[in-house]
Amino acid sequence: MKNNLHGQVFFARKSSTIKYALMTKLTLALTFAFTVKVFGISTKAQEKVSLKIRNTDLKTVLKTIEKQTKVKFIYFDNVVDDKNLPLISVENQNWNNALAPLLNRFQLRMENTSENTYVITVNAKSLQGLDIKGKVVDRQGFPLSGVTLVEKDKDRGTSTNDKGEFTLRVSGPNAVLLVSNVGFISQEVSVSQSFMAITLQEDLTSLEEVVVVGYGTQKRANLTGSVASVDMEKVLGDRPVTSSSQALQGALPGLQVTFGGGVRELQPN
Repeated sequence: MKNNLHGQVFFARKSSTIKYALMTKLTLALTFAFTVKVFGISTKAQEKVSLKIRNTDLKTVLKTIEKQTKVKFIYFDNVVDDKNLPLISVENQNWNNALAPLLNRFQLRMENTSENTYVITVNAKSLQGLDIKGKVVDRQGFPLSGVTLVEKDKDRGTSTNDKGEFTLRVSGPNAVLLVSNVGFISQEVSVSQSFMAITLQEDLTSLEEVVVVGYGTQKRANLTGSVASVDMEKVLGDRPVTSSSQALQGALPGLQVTFGGGVRELQPN
């Protein structure tokens, strides 16, 4: 009776020891697997890259990082197309640290979907746009009306009012405005804040342009009347004309050519 009881106690202790050993091994195995996975992800994120490329784009940068690391990027072409970069210079830097500022520049985000795969998408906040206001003046500080402002590579634009003021919604804080007006040098202005003060410089080269007037020449800046030009090659075409005055008939708005007394051989007016 005692021997039987002793045997049952020994068997129970042995079974409990085996279960404890199995549980310990299983815990160690799971801990090891988790550590390896985390270490693997961390290692992927710390892989070094060296980039020195001129006049490139974001897609080229992503492909270069893929070649130098084990990372793979997934994206739609329209998300990374037309994202031009004048110069990229990175030396032995973590690839994610090198890429992050470029993504922020174009309002893009990166999401890790697996151990070494990342998806590039548009940042939702950038889709909301940014409202900006501003004023355009000349060098003397006088407001300029009718100035055209268009966001570069976008179908968004406006013009200034009589006070030189404008309001425009742009794609984001990294937008670039193309500012132009007749008689002034066109500019590309980066959107740096919600209110922008823009000064345009006179285009002196256009004012120095020489214009033929009658039988003499005069600078365009000194003219008080309107000046029109015409491409004679396009106007003439295959038309049979005997004089330049006859060719100009109907080619310019407001120009009337008349022949005195109805005789075409006489000098036209």
